[in-house]
Amino acid sequence: MIKKLKIPLAIALGVSLGSSLWIGHAVAANKTQHSIGSGSVDSKEIRWGSSTKYTANRDYAIKIWNALGKVKIAPDTATTIEDLTFKDVNLPDETFTAQWVPRIGADRIEFNTPKFNNSGRTTAAKNKTASHELGHALGIGDHYESNYSGLIMYGYSSSTTTLQAHDKTDYNANWKN
Repeated sequence: MIKKLKIPLAIALGVSLGSSLWIGHAVAANKTQHSIGSGSVDSKEIRWGSSTKYTANRDYAIKIWNALGKVKIAPDTATTIEDLTFKDVNLPDETFTAQWVPRIGADRIEFNTPKFNNSGRTTAAKNKTASHELGHALGIGDHYESNYSGLIMYGYSSSTTTLQAHDKTDYNANWKN
């Protein structure tokens, strides 16, 4: 069975026209709630598969988001359809450390090994990055305003490793029922 593509038109346009369009749209739409739609969620769950060596970081991210309880993040089984794949990529010329990639079929969180595993990245930084990308899979957008610098979903580097009140507000607003 093929999963339907679940990204809003604004994101699809942003991806095809350049990230500044959709980032501007996301910020302008509502400065207190940062939603990008349903992300990788199907029927209030994300079923995931994995081919990553960063299992500890993946598991940390799953644990903190699962603690909020509205969306179940669980491994894929023989009787479920995979919504999200955690995958390592080797793209040394790219600048990203990790990224959530919406796709037809299973979306991906890609860990760019040359950047994610460099000697200067601590376990805490890797946990933050994995948690941030899983936030996108949960439909939460980046926050670029400096007053959000302490959030998991802050769009730039930060040392935060736990979900803050606004991260939880965005999650709860996206998954009310």
